[in-house]
Amino acid sequence: MKKWIKAFRLRTLPLSFASVLVGISLAVFAGKWDGMVSVLVLLTTLFLQILSNLANDYGDFIKNTDNEERVGESRSMQSGLIGIGEMKIAILVFALLSFVTGISLLLYRLWGLSAHFSLFLLLGLGAILAALKYTLGKTPYGYKALGDVFVFLFFGPVAIGGTFFLNTLSFESTILFPAAAMGFFSVAVLNINNMRDIASDKKAKKITIPVLWGLQKAKIYHFTLILLAFVFLSIFVLIHHRTYYQALFLLSIPFHVKILTFVISKNNKLFDPLLKKTAIGIMITAILFSIGLII
Repeated sequence: MKKWIKAFRLRTLPLSFASVLVGISLAVFAGKWDGMVSVLVLLTTLFLQILSNLANDYGDFIKNTDNEERVGESRSMQSGLIGIGEMKIAILVFALLSFVTGISLLLYRLWGLSAHFSLFLLLGLGAILAALKYTLGKTPYGYKALGDVFVFLFFGPVAIGGTFFLNTLSFESTILFPAAAMGFFSVAVLNINNMRDIASDKKAKKITIPVLWGLQKAKIYHFTLILLAFVFLSIFVLIHHRTYYQALFLLSIPFHVKILTFVISKNNKLFDPLLKKTAIGIMITAILFSIGLII
């Protein structure tokens, strides 16, 4: 099991849970919440995140992007722990698990609402395809500097907007502010990963934002992402102010400032531990934001 736990990349999982948690808390804030929907959304998100991690491991390995020059923890296929055949089976299993829990969610919540069912079915299939196409295929979007766009969309508006709608069967335009905030946070984690790997990505001809813009501009970009995330969360709180508890999320700022200081001042080869720290920081922010909405 150890080799699979490593392949699942547990340190990335808080990201997906953070987005779903914010979506659930927004539904509770709106006065409409369904426990079964929340459980199925969490399971589907978990399976999609693992699917994406496995597909990324496989895709980077067969393209030789994961090589001896790569900075950070070695990947499962790169280190020889998992073979090509095993990884293909695992990818298929988690694609099926994502589909089964996703379709169960839609059947439970949207049965009889054909238009909404069809829309969310397309979104679900799109999420599975996006998880696979990040590094797989002849034209993976992760190699074309489009990873940031897809991470923003699926961890932000899709994850939070979808969770909110499936709980409430309604849509509120202002939820796009926390949705965008979680999208920015998630892109920040990807950007740390890409800044760390800038040298090996250049050699493998994998175009990312840091490769395209250079390391110094990527650091400024990273600062901007974190800043925008807090600005957008603050805008939502100001629009829907009820209690001062809604400002609890601001308590996580020192945690992010510490990481930002490291990013701005240190060599990118030292960034690997920041992936886990940033994901935990985002989870803390999401928890505090959610508590502020619920209590």
